[in-house]
Formats: sequence, C-alpha cells, structure tokens
Amino acid sequence: WPLVLRTMQSDSDHLGLTPSDNYKLALKALGQCVYFINKCLLEPKVLPMARYQMYVPPDQLAEAKPAVVSALRRSHMVLDATTLSNLRIIGEEHTLQSTLDHCCTKFGKRLLHHWLCAPSCDIEILKERQAAIGELLRLPSELQEMRALLAPMPDFERNLAQIHLFGNKQVKQTGHPDSRAILFEEKIYNKQKLVGFMAVLKGFNALTKLPLMFQQCETPLIKRITQLTTSGGSFPDLSEELRYFATAFDHDAAAKTGVIAPQPGMDAEYDVVMDRIEEIEKRLKTYLVEQERHFGCRVTYFGSDKKRYQLDVPESHAHKAN
Repeated sequence: WPLVLRTMQSDSDHLGLTPSDNYKLALKALGQCVYFINKCLLEPKVLPMARYQMYVPPDQLAEAKPAVVSALRRSHMVLDATTLSNLRIIGEEHTLQSTLDHCCTKFGKRLLHHWLCAPSCDIEILKERQAAIGELLRLPSELQEMRALLAPMPDFERNLAQIHLFGNKQVKQTGHPDSRAILFEEKIYNKQKLVGFMAVLKGFNALTKLPLMFQQCETPLIKRITQLTTSGGSFPDLSEELRYFATAFDHDAAAKTGVIAPQPGMDAEYDVVMDRIEEIEKRLKTYLVEQERHFGCRVTYFGSDKKRYQLDVPESHAHKAN
C-alpha cells in the first residue's frame, strides 16, 4: 500500500483490509474511483503511475494532526474555473499565461499552466523561484544555451507514460482489449514506438550537460534541479542506464525495421535462442546438400510461414523421391 493509504488503515488490522474510523468515507470514495477506472478498462494504465496525497478541508485544519497541518501549509491555492476566467489568468490572448509563457518545451508549458492554476502558498518557494529567475537573467549566455538545449526535447511526460504502457505486462497478459487489438499497420506503429523511445534516450543524453552548464550557479533552486545527487542536487545520474541502452541494440537497424534485436551478451535467454536458430539453419543447409546429392540436381527450399521449408525439385528428377 502507498504510505498515504496505510495511514488511513486501522492499526489493529495488520493485513490492511480495515479502514480507520476517520477515513472510512475517504477509502470508500477511492474504491468507487478505482471501480470506475476498472470498468473503463484503464486500471493497468492509470493506477501503476498514480500518486496519492492526503487532502484535509480547510475547515478541519484545527482538528488535523500537526504534521498534516504543516504539510498543508506548503500546499497551493485553490482557484476554480470562474476565478481563473474572471482574473484572466489562463487563455490564449491578453491573459497572464500569454504574457508569461516564453517556454520552449511542451512540459515547460504544462508546468507553467499548473503553477498559474494552482499558485503556491509557500513564501519560501516563491522566493526560491524569484532568486532563480534573477540569476538566470544575469547569465544571458547560459540562458540562451539552455534554451537551445531544451528546445528540441521531446515531451518527456507523455512519452514516458507511453513507454510505461508499452511495457505493462498487465495489459498484455490479462485479456485486456489492447492485447487483442489487430494493427493493420503494425510495422509502422512499431517504428513510431521505437522512434519515440529513442527520442527519449537522446533527450536524456542531452540533459547530462545540465550539471556542467550550471555548476557555477548559487541559487538553491537551480542547484537542486541541475546538479547531481552526488553534488547535493536532485538531478539523477542516468549515465549508467543510458550507456546500457546505447550498446544494447543497433539503433539505426531498429529505426528501419521496427524491431529491437539485443546485441550479443545483453540478454542470455535471447542469445540461447539465437544460437539454437543458427544451429537449426546449419542443419537445414546440410540436409539441402544431401538432397542435392540424392537427386543429382539443384534443390531449393520454397514456401512461407509454417511451410517455408518445402523442397523444390525439378520434375525430371522428381522420380527419385521416396
């Protein structure tokens, strides 16, 4: 169970099947949401990536635990659609969003939209953002270099969600309708999936330049989001994973054929199968030579699929068949 859901369960039930008295309605509501998601056949796509957060209404803050109150103080403002429209915060023309939006990536635009619709109430977070923007404005060359680096980036959020779905065993093995779909352009579809996957790898490779680019910055926010965890930041070190995928398969061949063939030594089970196939092909060639000697002429294999190893013998020599 996620940590938030475990706190809503009864302490006396070690199996986690009994809700706490204060959270019965909350867990019932969550159960209804899960039931509806399952009814829509979206459960294996949505729930594995779900993140749970406890929400306490403002009128119950006085009764909430101190830790919960502290967490809610770092939360965000709640603005409804009417407020966003009347204050002209979001929209395409003459709005706060259109004025501030100079983002060069799709995920940047999405994050800015989220910040405007749910502004932070934490003064420290706002000061951190202001300090980071101020330092970037004082470093115009680094700022332009960063924009040039980020502009060609793929939409990481959407692409990573798609990659997660493509590798989800629950969708493929539980009778989900997607597992029974017949794709008439399967090769084209597979190529598109591989192109998206390799674009994500290329984007992550480019992002490895960020720590060196901003190593001289002093503001805490920039340090946290650009420096590696070994240097006190939060930027993950993906060099080992990227190196693995760079040598795991032939990227050019995969983009052309739409099939990922692991390089020798990357997948032991795959290597065993390929060795077995190679052995069978050698035996087939040896058998073909034997048949040519028997018939005294050139013999070839013909056919397709399950019948692709039929022998093609000239009619003048077919009487030797037994």
